[in-house]
Amino acid sequence: MDYSAEAVSLHIDTPPIEPFKHGGGGWHLQGPEHESHAWFDGAFNDAELDAIIRIGESLYTDQAKVAGEVVNHKVRDSETSWLFPNEMTGWIFDRVASAIMRTNADWFRFELVGLMQGLQFTKYTAPGQHYDWHQDRGPNCGIRKLSMSLQLSDPADYEGGDLQFKFGKGKETFQRKRGMMAIFPSWTLHRVTPVTSGVRHSLVAWISGPPFK
Repeated sequence: MDYSAEAVSLHIDTPPIEPFKHGGGGWHLQGPEHESHAWFDGAFNDAELDAIIRIGESLYTDQAKVAGEVVNHKVRDSETSWLFPNEMTGWIFDRVASAIMRTNADWFRFELVGLMQGLQFTKYTAPGQHYDWHQDRGPNCGIRKLSMSLQLSDPADYEGGDLQFKFGKGKETFQRKRGMMAIFPSWTLHRVTPVTSGVRHSLVAWISGPPFK
């Protein structure tokens, strides 16, 4: 049996094909999903933030180091202590993890594993303690994908100490509000400006995950 047939005309007018042109442009497979940074508010009330400060102050503190090994006050000048999951701190980890997962689902959609390095309690004291421009990724850091900074102190208790992000040539100052979490990709350049009066407390986390691919 012969299944061959003549060409069928669909009677559809199609635009002429333009000659191929070299260079420039692209075709997006999907719209952008990832934000430069995000925020989460309301995970902790004032009494709970006070409790976190008391816990952090009760732990062994040390001079903050650069790359985990070197004290360099020109780059980073502050005191830190570490919180790990236990009966006293489990509620803190639960709230932080919940806020991060909700924010990641809404804004970043990274594949995450967990808070593999504990929570870092940081104390910046006037005059002048600070942390200059840096990223949270590097040697001996593991695969950090997201960073979180929770403002524990009331902004009225200190001056200076702004959390700032750098995007290209510009910089952006994160809003000063007690209990506000800044959540951002760990490759983001950021700093804490010198504290000029009072004391600024914060809680920092790095969220790990498998390699990007």
